[in-house]
Amino acid sequence: MSTLPDDPTTPPSSPPHLVQVICGPYEVTVKLGPQNEFLGIQQIAISQDFRSQQQKLASLRFHDVSDIYDEDEP
Repeated sequence: MSTLPDDPTTPPSSPPHLVQVICGPYEVTVKLGPQNEFLGIQQIAISQDFRSQQQKLASLRFHDVSDIYDEDEP
């Protein structure tokens, strides 16, 4: 006799969850089980951001506003 998924005597199991991992130019979606065990690879996609790490860091902008605002002024 097999147990059906909706059998009330069967303890509920948590569904697998998906985790996205960035690996170089690829975005890998991994399926993990209730105890974070590896169940398989769901999807592999190429990242849409083709910039290198150096280009990504160069695009970050920082502004030093300490010369504009004085902490002593009310």
